[in-house]
Amino acid sequence: MLKFTLNLKFYKREVVIFVVISMKVYIKQEECIFCESCVSSCPEVFVVVPGKSSTIVEKYRGKNDSEGEVDTNLKNCVESAVDSCPVNIISID
Repeated sequence: MLKFTLNLKFYKREVVIFVVISMKVYIKQEECIFCESCVSSCPEVFVVVPGKSSTIVEKYRGKNDSEGEVDTNLKNCVESAVDSCPVNIISID
């Protein structure tokens, strides 16, 4: 999370703006081999649903469970999952 402080002299007040920067995460679910390496690396973001492939946890899901938007404070965690996936089906934007 980035914190910006903006001093508005006209109003003689300090305004604090918080900006949360996020990154997009994608899973090519049709190519998942159910190894759960993403879950081991980053359980805050990934889960394997029995009978289904890896998915993004509900908290970070976008339009569907194969894509989501994650706060950058989880960047290292997600990058670890990307690196650990043996079939390279996880990507970040």
